[in-house]
Amino acid sequence: PPVKTKQVILADTVTASGAVLGARFATHAGAQATVQGSKTLGVFKTDAADGDDVTVELIGITYVDAGGVIAVGADLIADANGKAITNPEAGGEVVAGVARSVGADGGQVQILLK
Repeated sequence: PPVKTKQVILADTVTASGAVLGARFATHAGAQATVQGSKTLGVFKTDAADGDDVTVELIGITYVDAGGVIAVGADLIADANGKAITNPEAGGEVVAGVARSVGADGGQVQILLK
């Protein structure tokens, strides 16, 4: 199997606000992203329960759960489940990063976090 390369340059610890899943987008409040296209802090490194400390990967290359078909080079945003989807460019979305691999719903995509 291919090697999954991660090059996280900066990570920080936050207190989880609600239960969160690893490899999902994090909000600045420490919650899992639930609003499509909203601003994100980074990607949760692991699952965490409400009130637990959890690492968020902020800058670099990591993996995030995919919420649909994704092409290399696509601008990615958070969907309502904290997964990465291709930016539909409907207006107002905040791009979280750029896809460095292909992705499909149920899998993961390599992302360069912005």
